[in-house]
Amino acid sequence: MTPAVEAKLNERQGAMVSLLVQGEVLTSRRCEKEFGVTRDTASRDFSLLLELGLATKEGQGRSTRYVLAVKT
Repeated sequence: MTPAVEAKLNERQGAMVSLLVQGEVLTSRRCEKEFGVTRDTASRDFSLLLELGLATKEGQGRSTRYVLAVKT
């Protein structure tokens, strides 16, 4: 991840990227529990990660999950 991209992330979003790099699969529910955020906040975080090309979205609805998009 470039420093310019890293500067756009807050601490929680950086932690989410770290989990993705480790091969973890993230869901809104998991982020709600691990980071103590609402589903709307998790959704905004995922939107940013998608926009920056750091994650890709798999599935739809309740089975939506996010995985690493690029090797950092």
